[in-house]
Amino acid sequence: MKILFSFFVILLLTLPGPLGAASPASPGISPLRKIDPALLNSGTDYSRVVVLTGGDPNVVAGGMSLTYTLGGRGSTMAFGTVQRSKLLDLAGLPGVMGVFPDLKIDYNDSRFDSTPSLIQTDMFRVREILGVNKVNSSLGLQGDGVKVAVVDTGTDFANPNMATAFATDGSGTPIALDPDGAGIVLTNTTLSKFTNSTGVYLDMLRQKKGVEIWIYLGAATYPRVVIPVIWNLTNYKIGTDSTHYIVSQSGVYHFGLAFEWTPSGFIFFPTLVVDSKVPGSYDTVYMDMNSAPYISTLLIFQQLHFTTQADYSFYDDAPHHMGDGSEVISADLNGDGIPDISAGLLGARVLDVFGAITNSKSKFDFDLGALDGSVLAPMDPKGNYIGVMYDLQGHGSQAAANVASSGKEAYDVYQNGTFYKLAGVAPHSKIIPIKALYIGDVLFSWMWASGFDYDAPYRQWVYSGNHKADIISNSWGFSAWPLLVSGLGYDVVSTLENILSVPGSIFFSYPGTVFTQAMGNGGPGYGTITSPASSSFAISVGASTSWHVAAQFSSTGLSYYGGSSAYVDDVIGWSNRGPSPTGESKPDVVEVGAFAFTPKNVMAAAGNGANAWGFFGGTSQSCPLTAGLAALVIQALRSKETPFDPFTVKNILMSTATDTGNDPFVQGAGRVNASAAVSFALGGSSFMKGVYSVSNDATYQNLLQSLSGPGASLSKVVGQPLSLPSRLQARPLRSKIPPRFR
Repeated sequence: MKILFSFFVILLLTLPGPLGAASPASPGISPLRKIDPALLNSGTDYSRVVVLTGGDPNVVAGGMSLTYTLGGRGSTMAFGTVQRSKLLDLAGLPGVMGVFPDLKIDYNDSRFDSTPSLIQTDMFRVREILGVNKVNSSLGLQGDGVKVAVVDTGTDFANPNMATAFATDGSGTPIALDPDGAGIVLTNTTLSKFTNSTGVYLDMLRQKKGVEIWIYLGAATYPRVVIPVIWNLTNYKIGTDSTHYIVSQSGVYHFGLAFEWTPSGFIFFPTLVVDSKVPGSYDTVYMDMNSAPYISTLLIFQQLHFTTQADYSFYDDAPHHMGDGSEVISADLNGDGIPDISAGLLGARVLDVFGAITNSKSKFDFDLGALDGSVLAPMDPKGNYIGVMYDLQGHGSQAAANVASSGKEAYDVYQNGTFYKLAGVAPHSKIIPIKALYIGDVLFSWMWASGFDYDAPYRQWVYSGNHKADIISNSWGFSAWPLLVSGLGYDVVSTLENILSVPGSIFFSYPGTVFTQAMGNGGPGYGTITSPASSSFAISVGASTSWHVAAQFSSTGLSYYGGSSAYVDDVIGWSNRGPSPTGESKPDVVEVGAFAFTPKNVMAAAGNGANAWGFFGGTSQSCPLTAGLAALVIQALRSKETPFDPFTVKNILMSTATDTGNDPFVQGAGRVNASAAVSFALGGSSFMKGVYSVSNDATYQNLLQSLSGPGASLSKVVGQPLSLPSRLQARPLRSKIPPRFR
C-alpha cells in the first residue's frame, strides 16, 4: 500500500518491547538507568509510555504529553506520550522511578493451525455443546438486562446480527468508550448553502479555491494528529430544490472527513452535522457512504473492494441521532438489504489522548472547557466534533458476536445451499464496546466500565455509582516478564483486575465486577499462563474443542486435536496451562475455542455484507463465550432476587462445569455447562441432575495482605486507602435437588 502523505507514519504498527527490564530506580540513580531499553531502541520519534513516580504527577506532566494517571499518595503511574529526545529529561524529573513503554496488545494471536475447510464447526453447534439452547428456549433466559463490556479492537454493529446489541444509558445514548482516541471526527469546517437549477449545495468551492478541512488522524500521524487538506473536488449536494433539502436551523453546516483504519483499508467518510431542531444545537449526522471509498483512494493510493460510484451527496444518506436507535452508521451498497459498508456507532465517548480537542495551545481549540485526558462528550452540541466506535481489525466484533449475536441473519457457511443462523450464547445481553490497543487503554477502560470517572483537574478516580458493566470480557494477554517491574500475577494489570472483582474494595457501595480473561494460546507447556489471566479473582478461561465427526478430526493430522472416543470437550493443545506464578491452579474453566464460525464486521467482508461471517477461535473465543454464560447466570440470579457478587458467579460456573478428564492445570474445573450453571442459579430444574456449590475464602485470605499492603502494586493503582473486607461471606444458593459430587 502506497501512502500519499510522505509523513504518514503509522505508529500503531510499532510494537514496543517487553516492559519492566529494570527495577524501580532508587534516589540518585542516573536518568538513563530509569529508562527501559525498549524505549531507547524503539526507532520511533514518539512513544507511548508509562511513568512510575513517587512524586507529584503535575511535575511529570511538564516532561510528557500526559493523558491520565492512576494512583496517588506518593505512588503514581502516569500514561501519555513523550518524544524520544525528551526521554532523559523526563527520567530526570524529581520523583521519577522508571519510564516504560506502554505495551501494545497483539490481537492476532488466535490460533488457526488447522484446515478450516475440513472443520465444520459453528455457533449453533457450540450452543448445543454448552446447553445454551435449553437455557434460551426452555428456561427463557437469554441475557436480558445484563451488560457485557468487550475490551478489544472495537465493535462494529452494522452486521444485522449485532444491530441492536449495543448498550445504552437511560437517555438511549450508546455506552461505548474509545480510550485510544481513534474515534474523534472533526467537523469544524463551517459552510453555507446555495441553490441552483440542479439542486441545493454546500459552498465547498469558494471562489474556486476550495475549502480547508482539518482531518483527525490520531496515532497514525502523531505528533501531527490533525492535518489540513484543501477540498477542491466539487460542491456537496444536500437537496433537490428550495423545499427539499437538509435543513440547518442556523444556516451553518458543519463538515469534516472521518478517518477510520478498518479491515478494508483506510477509509475517509465525508461527514455533515446539522442543527435540525434548535439553532446552534447540533443533533443530526449524515455520512456519505457512496462517495467514501472513492475519496479514500484519492487521499491514499489503495485498492478498496466496494462497488460504488461517488455521488458527492448527503441527501440520499440516512440521518443519525443519539437516543433514537439510528446510531449505527452503515449503508447497503448492492441492494440486498444487508449493510456492506459501516462507519461505526455514533455516540462513543472518546478519550482525547492527544489533546486534539482540549489542548488550549492548539489551532483547533474549540474552547470546550475540558482538559487533556478528558472523556469527550459523545457529540459536541456546537457541531465541532462527533465520537464514533468502529472496529479497526475485526477481532472485537467477532468476540462480541459470541456473546450477543441475535442470529437474525443466516449464512451458507458450508457452501452447500443450507443457511445457518449463528446466534451468540446470550443474544439479549447488551455489549459495551471498548477499544483498547495498549495496556494504558485497558487500565483506563476497566476503571470507567466499573463505574469510576477520571477527575482530570485532581488527577484521581472517583466512584460515580453508575456501574456500567456487569461483566468485562478480555480476549488478550501479555507474556512479557516482568510486567511493569512485577512478576505475572503480581503485576499492576492482574492486581487491578483482582481489586475490581472485590465488592467494597475501593468504595463501600462498589458491587464488584465479573472479569473473564483469556488464558492465551501459547501451550501446551505447563506454566504458560500469561497476565492478566494470572489474576486470582478473574475467571481465567482456556480453550476446549467442538469437533463434529472422527473423519474431520483425523484429517487435520494433529494428534492433540481431540479425544479417542469423543470429539468435543478435549482441551486444545495450544491452550495455555497453569499453574500461575502465584502458585494457583489455573485456568479456572475451559470453553470452546477450537473453533466456530461467527458473524463478523461488515468491513471485513470485502464489500459484501452477506459474507460478513468467518472463522474464529483461540481463547479469544473461549473468553467471550464464558462472559455470555456468566450473563445467563446473572439473569437467573436476578430473576430469583438472589444476592450475588462476582465470586458467586465464578463459583457457580466452576462448580457446575463438565469434567473433561484433564488435570486442573489443563482444564481447571472443566468446561462451562450453561444448563447446569443456570439451573443451579434458579434453584434447580429438570436440567440439573444434582450439583452443589463448594467454596472457601482461603485464596482471598492469602492474597489480602499482598493486595492491600503499603508496598503493594495496588497502591499504585488506587491512590487511596482501601476498605477490603477481611472475609468474603459465601452466599449459598440452595437447590431442591439432592446434592451429589461429580
